[in-house]
Amino acid sequence: MYERDYILRMIEAFAKMLAAIVGFREKGELDKARALVEETYESMLKVESSEIKEYDHEQWNQFCSKRSPEELEMLADLFKVEGEILLDAGKPEQATWLLAKALELLKLVEAQSGAFSLSRSDKINELEKTLSKWET
Repeated sequence: MYERDYILRMIEAFAKMLAAIVGFREKGELDKARALVEETYESMLKVESSEIKEYDHEQWNQFCSKRSPEELEMLADLFKVEGEILLDAGKPEQATWLLAKALELLKLVEAQSGAFSLSRSDKINELEKTLSKWET
């Protein structure tokens, strides 16, 4: 019961931080949005974003195996929003890597969960559409 309450509180706090990040992005305050993204990696997920982005395939698999589906979905959301910020900032190469990693994580969570999520499905479709624009 306590673990479930903790996860729910963590998801609620994450949603508030994500909303703030999106708010900064929508106002064009990309530096503030990126700073809050970095803070969120550390405060919510207890990871250094620069470190996790350098993982090789084996390190990535180990990382994912130690995280809950909720944590992986939160990381995917962070990768997605950071990628969108980088697109806004005119950095498509960095952005597409993050967006592709977000898509990979969401598909992993989808496969592991066994339950359909409309919001997750929408994010997957949106990411596939965005990435297809940059692949051609």
